Amino acid sequence: MALLEVTDLKVHFETDDGIVQAVDGVSYTVDRGQALGIVGESGSGKSVSSLTVMGLTRFAGNARISGSIVFDGKDLLNTSDEIQRRLLDERQQKAGIGSVWRFFDRNGISFKKKRSRSRAGSA
Repeated sequence: MALLEVTDLKVHFETDDGIVQAVDGVSYTVDRGQALGIVGESGSGKSVSSLTVMGLTRFAGNARISGSIVFDGKDLLNTSDEIQRRLLDERQQKAGIGSVWRFFDRNGISFKKKRSRSRAGSA
């Protein structure tokens, strides 16, 4: 059984200028004990595909994600936000990537959806 199986992953973003197809049909399998290197040209979708597998693009309001991502037998794209966050915590512990989150915290990087605030008294 594969540890990670990504099948026909597509990540498109709606922008003011139209749809950006950041990832369009990526598939791969990683078995336990294997490593995977993702290489490609600038703008080819390496970062977006990796962030999507980690569950970080699903909270972007303009992301449209399709395909399947199965990690350790769990379907990551068809889970609630609460379960996704719990699975993300488990993946961090298994992969030992807590230092990535400390980097984000130290540098003020947040993946939480920001609320727009209206200014009182502005015309």
